[in-house]
Amino acid sequence: MELDVCFAPDLFEAHAKANQLAVIIDVVRMSTSVNIAFEYGIDHIIPLAKWEEALPFRDQGYLISGERNSYQLEGFDLGNSPFDFMKEELKGAKLAMSTTNGTYAIEQASASDEVVIGSYINEKALVDYLLHSKLDILLICAGWNRRENAEDSLFAGKLIHDLKKHKTFEMGSDAALLAEAFYRAAPSRYDWVIAHSHRFTQHLPRLENDIRFCLEPPYELGQVPRIENKRIIL
Repeated sequence: MELDVCFAPDLFEAHAKANQLAVIIDVVRMSTSVNIAFEYGIDHIIPLAKWEEALPFRDQGYLISGERNSYQLEGFDLGNSPFDFMKEELKGAKLAMSTTNGTYAIEQASASDEVVIGSYINEKALVDYLLHSKLDILLICAGWNRRENAEDSLFAGKLIHDLKKHKTFEMGSDAALLAEAFYRAAPSRYDWVIAHSHRFTQHLPRLENDIRFCLEPPYELGQVPRIENKRIIL
């Protein structure tokens, strides 16, 4: 089996191949928020790259979640914070979601044979899921505004490190080697990312609770959200 990393979604075509499972990584915040939404009973999620595409779903009984550049979109029911989805009244609801980076990455990866969602809050379940897959694995970092970012690359490196503990993989490109090396050099998630990410320093303290929860969640979920028929389901 081959294991590879795509550091930004616009690089997907360079890494795409047949018989491939894509892992969407947008740890701060979409990947984490999707997992929390399912923990609180959301039925399914429609991921949409363009925020305008979410609006018609409201007429179909959906809640709509929208965010751009870390701010909730005006008129949307929810933003992209994991805390937005910690509501018991969401049980059984349907959600249409559009975010700055994560839902765009999902759209880019749509040609993959299988697409799943990964974050620190479901990492153990994800590792087990990937170890039992018979497909080559491509870790797709959602990045920031179509470019690389530190937190997704760091999580990709951790996944590679943890997967290699249990199974031998062929590295698909130097990107996989670089991601693991990055993880080994900077294993402290929250402190390192906060100290070195210019983007996050611009949004502190407003997003500090979100960032800490996403990078150092206080618990883990035994689930792997996946895409089926253009819906995110469990």
